[in-house]
Amino acid sequence: MDKKTAPITVVIAGINGLMGRASASVIHQDKQLKLVAAYGRTGAAYTGKTIDELIGTLDKNGNAITIKSSLKECLSGLSDMPQVLLDFTKADSAVEHALEAIEKGIRPVIGTSGLTEDHFRKLKQAVSKTKIGALVVPNFSVGAMLKLLKHTN
Repeated sequence: MDKKTAPITVVIAGINGLMGRASASVIHQDKQLKLVAAYGRTGAAYTGKTIDELIGTLDKNGNAITIKSSLKECLSGLSDMPQVLLDFTKADSAVEHALEAIEKGIRPVIGTSGLTEDHFRKLKQAVSKTKIGALVVPNFSVGAMLKLLKHTN
């Protein structure tokens, strides 16, 4: 598949939450998107399980995606590097994840509320330095945002 028709690769942070689960289902149904990794809280009972075990069969390639406890763990040994981090965690965690993603050339989409001026300042500095785009959308429709992602890549 050439670069123009290759699906946008996505990693989800906060996979066990309502929006994380819903996003995984939407991504699975869209041929222009591909879920390549997912993670949640360190030590959570669902880490180490597959997405199939957590929310049902989703993986397009027949390979089970194991839920990790960090972005770093997700990226270790991953053949399809994610282009987008879709984050549905809490504000402090989401910003930390976003900064790590930006550093690695991954575009973050933060879908949580509660970000402070300091959070936005840190994100703005990282985006300005790396020229990697980021979105903060505290309340949104999963389908609408995923369609936006397809048109901005």
